Amino acid sequence: MDVKEASGERFEARELTTFKGGGWATAFMPENEEEFAEIVRKLQSEGRDPFVMGGGSNVIIADGEIDTPIVCTRKMNALRFEGDVAAFEAGATVAKLLREARRRGLGGAEFLEGVPATLGGALRMNAGAFGEQIADLAVYARILTDKGGNLQVEEIKPNFEYRKGPSGIILGGAVKLRKMSEEESLERRERFLKFRAAKQPRKPSCGSVFKNVATSEDRAREAGLAAAAKMCAGGICVLPAGALIEACGLKGRKQGGARISQLHANFIVNEGGATAGDFLALARLAEEMVYEKFGLRLEREFVLLE
Repeated sequence: MDVKEASGERFEARELTTFKGGGWATAFMPENEEEFAEIVRKLQSEGRDPFVMGGGSNVIIADGEIDTPIVCTRKMNALRFEGDVAAFEAGATVAKLLREARRRGLGGAEFLEGVPATLGGALRMNAGAFGEQIADLAVYARILTDKGGNLQVEEIKPNFEYRKGPSGIILGGAVKLRKMSEEESLERRERFLKFRAAKQPRKPSCGSVFKNVATSEDRAREAGLAAAAKMCAGGICVLPAGALIEACGLKGRKQGGARISQLHANFIVNEGGATAGDFLALARLAEEMVYEKFGLRLEREFVLLE
């Protein structure tokens, strides 16, 4: 690619995101770190800050033609193993890591089975499920940083919070797995996939729409949701966002081609022809009704590109 002349390509949201609805965007698809850094440098010199995208989960592209340029990592998908440590480029998928690890007698990341994400995205969001998270496995992250106008790649020990990974542009990283027989790994895989199939919709979605909500144990009890809490300790309860939305009677609510899932209320699914506007209308409705009923504010887990 001649980066100086490159202008990116125009893509529809359905080609870039797992929700498969929304508008159009200009996207660049570098094949290595050097090309990635050069594209970012070029865009920033033009006063255009790019959004870095992996598999497109947790992302909604607004209807129409958006101004935000996208740098997509899906072609940066190298993965190599050194003992029980797997080093990856940001665009390598969760599925690829799990498959290759299993071939080498390694495991420990099966809680991510069925997640349609890249490993860069998993680091960025601190992806997790079933009481486990990628923060538990992370060794380092490779971050593109701006040192006085000079872009450099650094390896850092990432800091994690709930559904939040390291800041900066993630180019790759590494996770430490553990010895595990193929039989045990496959047993864990099937268990997690079975749970997902029972609890999470199969139709296109962006993944979880909202983060779970921390509130006082007293408030959770007053709202009648203490029993639904994922965890209560030290007077604080973590309430599932889906339980709050369901308690507002919104399960199954439809707007255009989008619907709040009847299987899990923290998912908004695309039933065919859904727009970003359809999605956002339902997300705003959930926010307003949860606040009106419980006095709790939902925090969005997805990113809206405009």
